[in-house]
Amino acid sequence: MDNTKTLETERLILRKFKLEDAEGMYNNWATDPLCNRYLEWNLHKNIDETKDILINWIREYDIDKFKWVIELKEEHIAIGGIDVVRLNKKIGICEIGYCIGSKFWNKG
Repeated sequence: MDNTKTLETERLILRKFKLEDAEGMYNNWATDPLCNRYLEWNLHKNIDETKDILINWIREYDIDKFKWVIELKEEHIAIGGIDVVRLNKKIGICEIGYCIGSKFWNKG
């Protein structure tokens, strides 16, 4: 099942994560204390930790998961992520979680 459809705006692309996103994820939000202040994970200690997480997330696409990387369209830079953290298909509701690296905040 392909739940994570690609979405585009003028500035952003929301798409499935790829292993190639590890560097952007690590540099732009996984090690950003401001971005991670209220998240349930710890700051990543190294890029290998980020790669391991991405490998697991990519595998989860096959088991009905919704996860998007937020990419700046012009620069092709991964700046954050969006995830359906709770889903109730029976009544058609979900809870969304997201994070964007703090150096990309307040940009419109």
